[in-house]
Amino acid sequence: MFRKPNTLTPDERASYAAFCDAAPDLPFYFLPHYLDGIVGLELWSAALVQENGVVQAIWPYCLKQRFGMWFVVMPPLTKYAGPYLSPQNRTHSRALELTQKLLVQLPDLLKWEQMCSPVYIEALAFHWYAPQFRYQPLFTYRLVQSDHWQASISKKRRQQLRKSEATLLEHDDVQKDDIHRLLQLTYSRQNQKSPFSYDTIKHHLDVLEQCGHAKYFGAADQSGRLVSVACLAFDKSTAYYHIAADDPTYRHLNAGAWLIRRAIEYSFHTLGVQIFDFEGSMIESIATVRRSFGAVPHTYYKLSYNKLKP
Repeated sequence: MFRKPNTLTPDERASYAAFCDAAPDLPFYFLPHYLDGIVGLELWSAALVQENGVVQAIWPYCLKQRFGMWFVVMPPLTKYAGPYLSPQNRTHSRALELTQKLLVQLPDLLKWEQMCSPVYIEALAFHWYAPQFRYQPLFTYRLVQSDHWQASISKKRRQQLRKSEATLLEHDDVQKDDIHRLLQLTYSRQNQKSPFSYDTIKHHLDVLEQCGHAKYFGAADQSGRLVSVACLAFDKSTAYYHIAADDPTYRHLNAGAWLIRRAIEYSFHTLGVQIFDFEGSMIESIATVRRSFGAVPHTYYKLSYNKLKP
């Protein structure tokens, strides 16, 4: 019981990769080269639904072993996983059918925890067909590309951004240790320890860079001191405001908001993606910042079970 699940066969892996290449709005977190880099070839697998040799839906999951038991986990800094259905399969009845077919392929493990992508919305499937799962609604904030997206920025935020333009400079040489250092400062302001070690951050960002999915932004004060950083991750349809951190001493400069606007501009005008995803927050003060840029809430789901805690 709770043995290590099988990894994909070479043929299954080829089918999975071809499906990912063709999927128009698949988060990069599902891509095989990302998962290979993050956890290694032997520590992820996936359920696939194929019809007449064509993949219609996938459900990747990452594995971790502890005390001889196997779990499904979300690797550090990996935001989305779980089921993904191709767009033509997202009608209610078809989504339920494919989700059932994915569910019967999942391994029986001691513990399971994943965050679904916002493009998967059929949470009732778990209520009806997989009662072992708890499904918790969470919220991310998203902007859709338009020629007038800046008009959705609140008046107060626009005033703050105009002031920031006069006091901040772009910092083009953001390093991984800068991100780690400012993350530590961000958490220390909240009397918390950063959950991410330097090695964890470096490994994650190395993989993003190798896969071509990362862009860094930095803001400096007039003396050149780096006061805020951000990492934008992206795929062919969506940019994700992935990691952001500030020096609390310089919060009055509003550098974090200044970098958000620059990241949105880069996403829509340089990358040409259709969606800007803030990657969620249930914290009111953070949600208020997201809304001030015109972003609107979208539901996504946390799926979990723990057989040690019925």
